[in-house]
Amino acid sequence: MRTVLPVVIAAVFAISLASPPSASAQNVPTRSGLDASIGSNIKVTTRDGRLYTGKLVLTSAAEITLVDGGRQVRVPFAEIRQVERRDGNVRKSTLIGLGVGLGVGVVSLATGGCTEDAGTFALECLGLWAGTGAGAGALAGVILKRSHVVYRADHRPILTLVPALSVRRAGLFGTFRW
Repeated sequence: MRTVLPVVIAAVFAISLASPPSASAQNVPTRSGLDASIGSNIKVTTRDGRLYTGKLVLTSAAEITLVDGGRQVRVPFAEIRQVERRDGNVRKSTLIGLGVGLGVGVVSLATGGCTEDAGTFALECLGLWAGTGAGAGALAGVILKRSHVVYRADHRPILTLVPALSVRRAGLFGTFRW
């Protein structure tokens, strides 16, 4: 009897989470993250698995509009599962690295680090530091390029239970996602 009671309690808890909530208790998904992402590159995943990418140009009560190349794509909120904003710009980080590398090269020239006595010339020194800086900036841009979920339609807590059986014990392992 002692081992049956926790299993019954866990089963009741799982069934209560698995049952759909009433219409009045459902939360309306927040769209403030989408409104803040206007002008950003986004990736939209629909409920049937299709992917749309492009720049978000407009959000309305019924749909979002994004531009991919020269074409305009409208996706209704009823079809959207998730919207991700892609952050990071490799071109921008490469230019920042190039600027930093040129700065280090100029400082190296000014302090005497690049002289003919050392076997290097001014343009070679600047090119070396600029190339190193641009490469480091590009690498940082690739590493730091990531995406953030700004909208998720199915935002419900999920309880997953798995039976755990051994010779002397029986129980449940569970995870709770929200």
